[in-house]
Amino acid sequence: MSKVKDKIKKLIFKLRLKFCTAFFPQAAIIMRYKRNFGRMPDLINPQTLNEKIINKMLYDRRPILTLVADKYLVRDYVASKLCGDQYLIKMYASVDTIAGIRKLNLPDKFVMKPSHLSGEVKIVVDSKMLAKGELEKIAWAWLRRNYYHSFNEWAYKHIHPRIIFEEMLEFDGKIPDDYKFFCFNGEPRFIQLVKSGRVKRPTNFYDLNFSLLPVKLLSGNFYEKIEIPKNYALMLEIARKLSAGFDFIRVDLYNVNGRIFFGELTNYPNGGAFRFNPSLWDVEFGKYWDYNFSIKNYPHRNS
Repeated sequence: MSKVKDKIKKLIFKLRLKFCTAFFPQAAIIMRYKRNFGRMPDLINPQTLNEKIINKMLYDRRPILTLVADKYLVRDYVASKLCGDQYLIKMYASVDTIAGIRKLNLPDKFVMKPSHLSGEVKIVVDSKMLAKGELEKIAWAWLRRNYYHSFNEWAYKHIHPRIIFEEMLEFDGKIPDDYKFFCFNGEPRFIQLVKSGRVKRPTNFYDLNFSLLPVKLLSGNFYEKIEIPKNYALMLEIARKLSAGFDFIRVDLYNVNGRIFFGELTNYPNGGAFRFNPSLWDVEFGKYWDYNFSIKNYPHRNS
């Protein structure tokens, strides 16, 4: 009987969340936070990283957030900040219609991703193995979605949908590890290193000296010894340049055989749902985000 009650509660929650997402997006953001952490977020005096991300989602409407969330337009932004495109992954093509895909001449290996969504990617290791119309079917599903209507992350709301085709990065035959720099007021403070090629994508957190921090997420830690990249100082400098002018942003980079590649800039990592274990690290990360979260300090509050 208790299992039936739990299913009913989950169904009711999903229906309420769907309703709020459609008509009261700010309420939906708060509902998700309460579901994840069992309490309401402090919107008046936020202390944790997650609470501050939630506040940013609710109130920050600066156009720059949309620009850097757009995986197509951010390329020009990065090139302007880093004085050239030497850190950009090679782009083969971009289209905004399904018909455009049929005209492309793509290599055997490539990565396909949408400019306007988060977490979606199609890795093609041999284009000859693709089913007829497979890419068009995926693109059709992507192009009709607005990520804002799924998770209420405002930065995605007004991005023009495009499909991007890029070079596939490889390191020892695998997708390279992902270095994620948590930057506060233009200064990197923590590094999240995500191991590729694993189902759960285990992740470790390090300080800037690459000392392992005693914290983990639900995906768990990994235990391989990590060598500091020889051009690590350059990675930090790139993170500083790309995060300059932001109260908080995460800068994602790859390092493949000593060559650094830009991944993405992330306004709302994990949607404000980092399940730090122990939870005190939620507060520790939040300490570096020095900002007055009064609504009046976010002047662009248009929908």
